[in-house]
Amino acid sequence: MDKERARIRPRAASTAVAAIAATGILVGAAGAASASEPVSRATPWPEDKVVAAVPMEDPWVFRGPTDYTVETQPACWNYPDRDDLVVDVSVLARDRYLPAPPNWGAILFGVHDTATITWTNETTGETGHVAQEFPNSNGVIRVDAGAGVIALDIHLRSDHPWLHAVGSTELPVGHSEGATSAVVDMTGKTCLR
Repeated sequence: MDKERARIRPRAASTAVAAIAATGILVGAAGAASASEPVSRATPWPEDKVVAAVPMEDPWVFRGPTDYTVETQPACWNYPDRDDLVVDVSVLARDRYLPAPPNWGAILFGVHDTATITWTNETTGETGHVAQEFPNSNGVIRVDAGAGVIALDIHLRSDHPWLHAVGSTELPVGHSEGATSAVVDMTGKTCLR
């Protein structure tokens, strides 16, 4: 009986420690969200999604071309205190990770990406510019362009991470570029809050 109790106590203790740690992580994660950080994104208008393929050479010369997928659509970005209607631009280089099994060369030789978006609200005449950096060809960009019909010019650039880190992004090698455009109609769309 004493041997069995001795076996049970360490298990119970380790289970209790794991439960406390998990609670701390969940509470910490919930406490980390602020009014400026989105909690989630909702895309209730799938019929308005525009998908474009952007073929780009890979900055790692030996890898060959990479097709980036750019998806644009109206979306509600949900915050703790509000929902914002925005143009949601997602950039993903799917062939870096697919098909299964993953392309380990693509994963191990990551890239530094920059998306630059110039937008025009064709309804109001307003214009704007958004630039966002993200690692390894996975980025989501929020474009606040108001209600109406929004025209987007999207420019993508991939750099060797180490070239970008030392500020050598103007070299004729070590980067690639591509572009696409899209039109997103935000007319008549609203979020719940």
